Amino acid sequence: MDNQFFDQFYAKSDGETTLEMHTRHVITAGVNLVDSLALDDSEKKLWKEKVVRSAVLHDLGKIHCDFVERLNGNKNIDIRHEIISLIFCLNFLNIGDDELFAIATHHKGLVEAGTDKKGLLSLNHISKSVKYWIEKDKKIFQKELVDKWLQIFDLDLKTIENEEIREISINWQKMLNLKFHIREIPDSQKRIQFSQVRALLMAADHLGSARRENDIPKYKLLSLSDFQPQKDGETFPFRPFQDRLQNVRTDVILHAPTGSGKTEAALSWVYSNQIENARVFYLLPYTASINAMVNRLQIYYSKDVVTALHSKTLDFFYEQISEEYSNENKNFYKLEKEARDKKSLSKEIFYPIKVATLHQVLKTSLKGKGWEFSLFDYKNALFIIDEFHTYDALFTGLLLATIKLFRKLFNAKFFFLSATIPEFMLNLIVEKVFDGDYSFIYRPDKKLEQDRLVLDRKRHQLFTFPDCTILDKISLIESCLNKGRSVLIIVNNVKTAQQLYKEIRFDGTVQLLHSGFNKRDRIEIEKLITNEDSSKRPQLLIATQAVEVSLDIDYDIAFIERCIDTTIWASQ
Repeated sequence: MDNQFFDQFYAKSDGETTLEMHTRHVITAGVNLVDSLALDDSEKKLWKEKVVRSAVLHDLGKIHCDFVERLNGNKNIDIRHEIISLIFCLNFLNIGDDELFAIATHHKGLVEAGTDKKGLLSLNHISKSVKYWIEKDKKIFQKELVDKWLQIFDLDLKTIENEEIREISINWQKMLNLKFHIREIPDSQKRIQFSQVRALLMAADHLGSARRENDIPKYKLLSLSDFQPQKDGETFPFRPFQDRLQNVRTDVILHAPTGSGKTEAALSWVYSNQIENARVFYLLPYTASINAMVNRLQIYYSKDVVTALHSKTLDFFYEQISEEYSNENKNFYKLEKEARDKKSLSKEIFYPIKVATLHQVLKTSLKGKGWEFSLFDYKNALFIIDEFHTYDALFTGLLLATIKLFRKLFNAKFFFLSATIPEFMLNLIVEKVFDGDYSFIYRPDKKLEQDRLVLDRKRHQLFTFPDCTILDKISLIESCLNKGRSVLIIVNNVKTAQQLYKEIRFDGTVQLLHSGFNKRDRIEIEKLITNEDSSKRPQLLIATQAVEVSLDIDYDIAFIERCIDTTIWASQ
């Protein structure tokens, strides 16, 4: 067999990416990925060895004639190249079961008896089909061929002489079947290691396929100057409670008023607890507030290390990337591909800072799709849980159980923050998570002047008008506007919003925002009303109630139509 034998085989249907090229990309991705994680030197050495061996062997099955034919366009052929790779390894090599498991499952998960779910191996893949695949291309199952492949990558592995090619053993068939998996691998730590190697190989394979193997971002250690409070170019000192958190190295429950600087307090805690390459997860309940927080954290860190993780990330990434191109230079196919790539990477072991919904984290504790990635992502991670009081009883219970699990498994730390924590919820967190230790609660200190200013600040005056509708108060709204006040109006339905827009007489800037706008127009309106330059924002904004939870906006006075009756609230 000459040195050019493997040059004829491709990993992709693009006619360019040979099997050797793709394998080298995956090896590089695996090594760089391990270097980007919060691991000590001995751990890095162990995982690099495992991911390199797995990467070299994971796609060897692509030399099978059926795979070659399928790659050339015959979609009627059903072949699992990763199972062929497993057959090579079982017959000619002596490597760890965890690496064999990763190779066999790096595309599809364990067999689930009685189901034919997408993304899972089938019983035929590991039993009946194997015999056919071996017979169909028996000439490739040679020790000499495996030796040559290992030599290409300078991988020092001893091969085994085997004249009769064995099918997948009963033990391995059970190991790849969910029904028998735990029985075959009773040691939970061993099962975790199986999942860890699988996660590394899958992530490396995805990165190598996307040619992002050299683009893996590394966590930037925060300095205090990165997030010190500023306004209009002027820098302000941290408030005392923020200063205090810069030296706290435990979990924290922060109870502080709205507008007191809770985000800076959370980042002060991150500054105190950060470890090189350890991940940071910022959890928020609403997708729009997540997108806004991503933009904010990208200022403190950089665009390369912060990502969003929620159900609408594709839209967010598309808009974010689109802003980087002028209308004349936009390639919409390229924009969509970049957005999809970012969405895929946001779910994996790639970005060090993730702003996410609680649902994305709960998928891990409930073993949802891709949960294995968290086995590295959550190690020594810092979790900031903002506005946690908004979750219902079920999600609150799942959250608290998940936190207890993550503290135990990953040595993760947690920072709760809210302006309005119900007393019963505060007690529940302390009792269930912190075993009744109330020392984890932090608040601004009334004895300190700057903290006292925050606590004593009268933020709003509230007036109610129970016997009229918001349309009856148009003259009052116009009076406020004519005095130079900025006004926010929040109503219950689109029809009322449109009627107010027509009837309010005002010469200044006015903007309407409701669900009737198409997506593109809505995005442009949201950009306008959240403009960093306050002088460019509309003086009057008329919106439906979605604006209350989705956007960070600031107005002098608000007229709010209550949901439950016709009472009007005026707040200033």
